[in-house]
Amino acid sequence: KFAFRNQKLAETFTKDSANAFNDFYLGKIYFETKDFRNAALYLEKAEAGFVKQGKEQELPELYKILSLVYIETGNRDKIASVLEKFMTVVNNVKNTEILKSSQEIAQKFDSENKDLVIKQLENENELKTLNGKQQRIMIYILIFAFLATILAVYLTYRNYTNRFKTNQIIS
Repeated sequence: KFAFRNQKLAETFTKDSANAFNDFYLGKIYFETKDFRNAALYLEKAEAGFVKQGKEQELPELYKILSLVYIETGNRDKIASVLEKFMTVVNNVKNTEILKSSQEIAQKFDSENKDLVIKQLENENELKTLNGKQQRIMIYILIFAFLATILAVYLTYRNYTNRFKTNQIIS
C-alpha cells in the first residue's frame, strides 16, 4: 500500500521519466510479493515509458522480470514476444556500446595521430632553423673569402706596380 501511495504521489508531481522508473520499481515489488497481476500492469507501463524515452539500457532487466511474471501467470502468448524483445534490446545495447567504444578508440587514435604530426612538424621546423643558421654561416664565410681575395688581389697589384715603378726609376 505504501508503494501504491508513492506511485500516486509521483504521478502527480514528477515527469514521465520518474514515472517509468517508479512503475518499474513498483512492478519489481509486486513481483517479489508474488502479486503477478499488478506486477504485469506496472511493468508494462514502465516498458511503455522506457521505450517512449529511449532508455534501452533499462529494458533488459524489465523484460527478464516481465517474462517471469508471464511464466507465473501462464500467459504463454506474451512470453515469446517479451523474450524476442529482450534479445533485440540486448543486441541493440551491445551494438550501441560497441559503436561508442569504436568512436572513443577513433578519437584517441586521431588525437595521438595529431600529436605525432605536431611533433614531426616541430622537428622539421627545428631542422629548417638549423639549416637557416648554417646557411647564414656559409654566406658569411663566402663573403669573408671574397673580400679576402679582393684584398689579396689589390695588395698584389699594388706591390707589382710599386716594383715596376722602382725598376723604372733604377733603370
